[in-house]
Amino acid sequence: MKAFILAGGRGRRLRPLTDEVPKPLVEVDGKPLLHYQLELLEGYGVDEAVLLTGWLSDVVEDRMGSRFNSIRLRYSREDGGDRLGTAGALKNASGYADERFILLNGDVLTDVDLSEMWALHDAEGGLVTIATVNLPSPYGVLDCEDSLVRRFREKPELPYRINAGIYVLEPEVVEHAPERGSLERDVLPPLVAEGRVYSFHARDALWKDVGTHKDLDRAEDLVDGLEVPG
Repeated sequence: MKAFILAGGRGRRLRPLTDEVPKPLVEVDGKPLLHYQLELLEGYGVDEAVLLTGWLSDVVEDRMGSRFNSIRLRYSREDGGDRLGTAGALKNASGYADERFILLNGDVLTDVDLSEMWALHDAEGGLVTIATVNLPSPYGVLDCEDSLVRRFREKPELPYRINAGIYVLEPEVVEHAPERGSLERDVLPPLVAEGRVYSFHARDALWKDVGTHKDLDRAEDLVDGLEVPG
């Protein structure tokens, strides 16, 4: 199994940490976020990962090298600081997309069951399967009956699914990617219109995007609950 990791983000909301440290190498509980992702992939049998780098590419390559445990690491970088976007980064790495692969956003901490997701993708026969999680409310929620407050719930999960930034993709998807653009805006909507995109609802998974200092603090509290095979 092969995986791609979008590891080129600037991480502006995590400054000053990301002034000299690329976002995927920002530490969560003493370990780079990228290590958690690779441990997840290794636990599900991935043996090759392509890191799509941009900001501080040299630092990522120097720190990570050519292997992470049993996973062979390869690199596809954006040259000259030219921001390609998620779709463009994928297009830039098209030479590695010779089989079905997993794609991860580089700022996600998760223990999504990749075997179940892969099996659903197999069963549905689409081009793309997207992992989804329920949207957590950023605020406390009031349950009201007219003007009477019946209950106060602190930041509950809402009944809406969001894109978890984890995908199973067929190589054909890369052919639809522009040289510069967004996977979510430029590639997936036309495929959705064709009925070729499915979702895997990761109901029981731990999931946290790590985009801000507040997210990083929350992620520190979650790592002990990660359940990864192996």
